[in-house]
Amino acid sequence: MLVMASCQIGVGIQSLYGTSPFADEKIQGPQNIPGKVWMAWFDRGGRNVAYHSYDDVNHGSCELNPCTGVDAVYKNVFRKDEGASTSYTKPPNGGWPGDRFAGNNSQVPIDQMYWGWNALGNWVRFSLLVQEPGDYTVSLFGTSNSGGTLLLTVDDYASHGTEAVGVRTGGRAAIPPTDGYHRWSLFQDIAVLPALRRGPALLTVNVTGIDNYKEGSQFGNLLWLDFVRRG
Repeated sequence: MLVMASCQIGVGIQSLYGTSPFADEKIQGPQNIPGKVWMAWFDRGGRNVAYHSYDDVNHGSCELNPCTGVDAVYKNVFRKDEGASTSYTKPPNGGWPGDRFAGNNSQVPIDQMYWGWNALGNWVRFSLLVQEPGDYTVSLFGTSNSGGTLLLTVDDYASHGTEAVGVRTGGRAAIPPTDGYHRWSLFQDIAVLPALRRGPALLTVNVTGIDNYKEGSQFGNLLWLDFVRRG
């Protein structure tokens, strides 16, 4: 388990990053913790503000997942004009076994949206609302083809008149391989985030390492992070 260190930063988060919570006809942000942070619901703001990707193309919506005619359903067109890639878990199809748990090879619940095609250096940001202050453990549900490293940082702030004083918490978490992009596992207690304060915060998830890296390698598919308050 990784315990993350904290340091003071002297700038307001909103003015520094300029993102806004994701919202549409089904989803209203920001996401609350304690609870799950759904990775496909990264912030609005565009490339290099709310996310960074190597080619600014959503390789799930309208590419892997057809989105014309009868296929133009919510999950197939989801965030199709944004450059961080999204898709969803699927059942077996023909000779393809579908999305399955790495441990017992059982079927993962279908139609769950995830962030995928995440190459080395890709990142996404999430507006959060910390409902309960304190220390948090973080677990991940996702896939990691060959294993790798994620950097999680949380910026929070407390307003004092027109001034915002932020605290940044961050560190790296090593994720073992699941031996496939569609073999899912729960990685428990990958990190501890100390002393989060009540109120708005911004989470950044950055792919900083891919084991056995080769050109074109991707980390895996990330569905959610679960923030659990300690004590």
